[in-house]
Amino acid sequence: MANVAEEVKKPKKTLPRAIILSVLITVIIYILVSLSSARILNWEELSQSAAPLADIAAKDLGFGGSITLTAIALFATASTVLITLVAGARILYGMAKGGSLPSILGKVHSKTGTPWIAIIGIFATSVVFAFVGDIAVVANIVVFAVIITFAMINLSVILLRYVKPNDERPFKVPLNIGKFPIMPFIGFAVTVYMVSQFELEIITDSRPGLLNMISGEINQLSLEIDKARINTLGNRAEDFFLITSKKVEEATIKQLKKNILERLT
Repeated sequence: MANVAEEVKKPKKTLPRAIILSVLITVIIYILVSLSSARILNWEELSQSAAPLADIAAKDLGFGGSITLTAIALFATASTVLITLVAGARILYGMAKGGSLPSILGKVHSKTGTPWIAIIGIFATSVVFAFVGDIAVVANIVVFAVIITFAMINLSVILLRYVKPNDERPFKVPLNIGKFPIMPFIGFAVTVYMVSQFELEIITDSRPGLLNMISGEINQLSLEIDKARINTLGNRAEDFFLITSKKVEEATIKQLKKNILERLT
């Protein structure tokens, strides 16, 4: 959702509300689905099932229910793939604009106004994963990459509080100890724990792309830190110049007064 902020009206107000509401609505739906599932099938059957929701639909609605749920799942998967392509292309576009990736990925189509080269790049990458063969491995790699992305986002929020403390923040994460935000720290800790639950094969298969993504994020943060240091040094130099100029001016005025008094006497 945040990846398409540039295409949203009043994103400073709309996006925080949309993100919070979508998370709350999703949590409520997941809880209701879980409770309903547990009432239809016991937990032992659910744990052994490769497609628990399809089994639930088949038991409660018959074979037709299973087919209907399968069709819904296919549409949901297609929607998820489309969202991934859109969001992934915007991430590449943003990183290219920030200097972390080649500038060609930041080109925008003259008619549609979309980052078309970044979209083609994400599409080509997705096609490569389609030939892996095992959909479970592909799904786990995607989830693993998403978790790493969330970890980097939470870490960035913490670092930017110290690197750019004076930046305008229309929405500020609540629950802070001084400058240190508690919620992003909890989010970062949870994502690190979730990463530790993946099999080594998933981490190994994801390593090349994730290293590029992480190195890009680190480079971007390094650039922001360097800019902040340069701005700080510039402000200090400006203050020093102003103070020095003021002192020189005061000394010059005193000397002029002294010379005038000497001539008068």
